Order: sequence, then C-alpha cells, then structure tokens
Amino acid sequence: MRTLVLLVVAGCGSSHQQAVDAGVDATFERCAPLAYDPIRYHFIGPTTVLTWSQAYGACGAFGMELTSINDTDEYSRELSQPPPYWIGTNYSDDGLEALDGCPPFLMWAPGEPATMDLDTCLYQGPDGMHEIMCSGSSLVLGALCETPRLNQSCATMGSTYASSGTHAKADADMSCRATGGYVVEINTSAELQAVLDKFSNQNDFWIAGMFNGTVFLDTTGCPEVFGWANGEPMLATGMCVAYTRGVGMQMRNCADVVGTICETN
Repeated sequence: MRTLVLLVVAGCGSSHQQAVDAGVDATFERCAPLAYDPIRYHFIGPTTVLTWSQAYGACGAFGMELTSINDTDEYSRELSQPPPYWIGTNYSDDGLEALDGCPPFLMWAPGEPATMDLDTCLYQGPDGMHEIMCSGSSLVLGALCETPRLNQSCATMGSTYASSGTHAKADADMSCRATGGYVVEINTSAELQAVLDKFSNQNDFWIAGMFNGTVFLDTTGCPEVFGWANGEPMLATGMCVAYTRGVGMQMRNCADVVGTICETN
C-alpha cells in the first residue's frame, strides 16, 4: 500500500498541497495479509445459474476477479455476504490454487473435499467451502469479487498530485502529460481519501482507468480500485471513468467537462 506524506509546496506565487510517497518498503511481501479495504470488494448476488468462468467474467465487468480468500480474518469478513457464491479457488495440476497466486485459506464444509478433480472449483456455502464442477450445476450461485493484489512495483510507487482545472477526458490527458504526469489513478481507498481531502473543492474528477477486457488497469499496468456508484459500471464506447464526491465511480461521456487531477511519479 502507498504510504502518503502530506506536504505544502509553494509554486507560482501561491501554495498548494500535494501527497508524496514515503518510499519503497523493503519488507514488502505480496501475499502478506491485507488491511481491510472495503472498495476492493464487490458482491454479485445469486440470481441465475452461473458457471465459474461466467462468474469470473461477471467480476471482470467491474474491473475485478473472483475473490481469493487468504486468511481467517478475510474469511470472517466475507461471510458478511450471504452464501452461496463462487470464490477464486480451483484445482490445477499443482493442486488447489487461488487466482491471486497466494496460498488459499480453506474452511471446508462437512464432508468436503469430496473429489478434488481438475474440473472442480470452490464455492462458499453457509456451512463452509464446497467443491463443485466448474461448469456449474442446478445451484444458483453468486460471485464475490475483489480488485487484484498489487505487486511490489505497484504497491510502493511514489506519487505527487496537482489540480489542473476542468477538461474533457482527452484534454485532461494532454494537460497532465504537459506537466510530465497523467490523470490520477487510484490503487487503494487510502489514496482515494487522501486525494479527496487535499482537493476538497473538486466535486468530480477524471480517473485514468482503462478496461482491458478483464480488469481495469492504470497507465502503469497496476490494478485500480473502484468504489462504483449503484448501477455502475456501464461499459460502452466513448465512456470514461470519473469520481463524483458522495456518489462514487461512474462511467461518464468522455466529452464531459470534468475536474482534472494530475499524478506524477
């Protein structure tokens, strides 16, 4: 996670506040337990029969993947969502694997695991984890989604921020590039809150998220977090991501004139 240090920087005859990373964490461990970050998660309730692959695709539409449960704390938190739902663990030639590449936490339901076949995936039931054919069954399962974990280069990247007026998205990109930066990217809720606090006069601003067909990535290829507004994201041609204070992330027409905050590493 980025550690933000707030500074007051003088410039152009006035002062403005920016946020700067405190530096690289030499003790970074990618699979270490994560502090709870609520906007990393999204729950899709059970409404129809989904295969594991369809559930993965449904998470991808939110810029996420199926949740990999890695420890007891995360397991306890995610039980706040009503089971049953698919999770991001399945069998491979190497045994049980979680989508995030970290060791999966397992809390088996009574009588499980039953088969441990290559074509089985895991879902969370009210009594624990079950294995089932990845192609699904007659069960109506939801999906628990999460933003992928950050690798070290993404988690320890330093940043400064500056306001750059209001622009359509293409003009916002050019305005930020002209100063050696790019439209702000959000990788943790702590970063989002720091930006909101320091630019309290910005009611809405562009986010540099790019949908690659599976997840939203920032311009450096790092996963972004999205506290989506209700009903979002509405993925369509000509739509870009913006944040509206008190509402959340929304897909906006790229031609809309919206606040611009530039980020520089």
